[in-house]
Amino acid sequence: MRRVVLALVVAVLSVFTTAQLAPAATHAQTVNPIVAVTPSSVMAGATATVSGTGFTPNSYAYVYYQRPDGTYNAFFVNTSPTGTFSFSLGFESAHGTGTEYVSAYDYSSARWAPFAIVTVMSGVPPSLTLMLTATPNPVRVGSSTVISGTSFTPNQYVYVAWQRPDGTTNATYAYTDANGAFSFTLGFEPVHGCGAETVQAYNYGTNAYSRALVVTVNC
Repeated sequence: MRRVVLALVVAVLSVFTTAQLAPAATHAQTVNPIVAVTPSSVMAGATATVSGTGFTPNSYAYVYYQRPDGTYNAFFVNTSPTGTFSFSLGFESAHGTGTEYVSAYDYSSARWAPFAIVTVMSGVPPSLTLMLTATPNPVRVGSSTVISGTSFTPNQYVYVAWQRPDGTTNATYAYTDANGAFSFTLGFEPVHGCGAETVQAYNYGTNAYSRALVVTVNC
């Protein structure tokens, strides 16, 4: 009888010990690499943000994308300490409209992320009317004004040119913020006279010019 009781005690202790030592199922789970594109629908000539998550931290990812016309491109990006990356991808009109596929390969884990699908559309949406304003306007000769642009392609260069009252011209580059806006200060030297000064900006993201802005320079 004592042998039977002892055997039962050993069996119970064995089950309890095994249950205590078994690892939690969540510890065995693996995070899969994922690529996302924001926005997922863009106009030809615009840009979108490509983001990667679930990649090996402090490593390399090989980004591959196939355009609507069938051509493709690829390059390497570094992953962050948390296994992420992000960059801006442009969609040139020369590559047409339709579906663009974007993926990335995690070199350390030898895994591809599923394709992210981007719809590239033609035309310019009404909300993206390129606007320039000057504050103040009019201005006194010898003073300055702030030229502001809105509804331009986010995180992109803009070429701003102006023609002075005496007919001379000049230009500069500006860089838009995440909302597609920029601003800079424009001065009006007495040597260039008084009258109307015309300012216009070229949006590289959509290959389009803004409407001309007229600044009145008073003597």
